[in-house]
Amino acid sequence: RLYQTAAFVKLPGHGETAWHSDLNTSPMDTNGMLTFWLPLTPIPDLDHAPLEFATGSHRDFALPYWHTNEGMEDLGSRGYPIMHHLPLYPGDCTAHHGWLLHSSPPNLSPRPRKALTLS
Repeated sequence: RLYQTAAFVKLPGHGETAWHSDLNTSPMDTNGMLTFWLPLTPIPDLDHAPLEFATGSHRDFALPYWHTNEGMEDLGSRGYPIMHHLPLYPGDCTAHHGWLLHSSPPNLSPRPRKALTLS
C-alpha cells in the first residue's frame, strides 16, 4: 500500500537535516515500511545534499527513535557505517527501511535540490 508521497526542496544554503527515521513520524503499527527517494535534480556530489544512511540502524532497538534524537549525534560511535549513494540523477532511486536512520548535509550547491518520496 502507498502511505504517502512527498516533495522535498532544499534550497541553496539550507542546513543539514537531522538524523531521523520515517516510521517515527508515521501513524502506522508496522515494521514493514519502505521509503523510495527519487532525485528530481542531479546530485553529483556531497555539496548537493544527498541522503546519508546509518547502515544497519533499523535493527538497533536501543535507539530512542520515537522520543528524542538523543544518542543520534554520533552514530559512527555505535558502529554504523555512514553511506551515501553518489552520483544520483533524475530517474535514479534509493530505497530504505522505515526505521533506518538517515540525514542530509547542507546544500552547498548553487541550485535547489529537489526530490520525491514514496512510502
